[in-house]
Amino acid sequence: MFGRIHSSTLYSHLDTGSSGRTIDRSLLENRIKELESTNLTIKNLAIEELASWQHFSTPAVPKLIKILETKTENHKTRGLVVFALGEIKEPLDLILPILIKSLFDEHPLIREESAKALGKFRQSAISAIPALTAITNLENEDIHVKKAAFIAIDKIQ
Repeated sequence: MFGRIHSSTLYSHLDTGSSGRTIDRSLLENRIKELESTNLTIKNLAIEELASWQHFSTPAVPKLIKILETKTENHKTRGLVVFALGEIKEPLDLILPILIKSLFDEHPLIREESAKALGKFRQSAISAIPALTAITNLENEDIHVKKAAFIAIDKIQ
């Protein structure tokens, strides 16, 4: 559902690891600050860009989780956060529990995106199997959520 935005303004101030990619530290800090914006467009673009930077965006995870847990936040923004957490993937001990919890969110978009994100973790998300299985067994669950849960289970096992 959510795509990536690739920045053309990446600089070499953060460790690139084996990927050879670089991210300017001040650019990362600016995107993290933009997560607090009251302007939904600015906030959503920051989330998308952080998602595209994957593990480089690890410092943003606590603020992303805070947005996700704020039930008064726009559901599309919260769904975008779930997508971003699935792209960032680190730290696993913070991200996995919140994604599992989000499988039972009141909004189907959040549940669907949570299942999709968990599937990206493959074997590392084995602890999510019981929750994903529970979702597939719910009689009145949204069909898109159930489908995402089945696919996630298949990817994890």
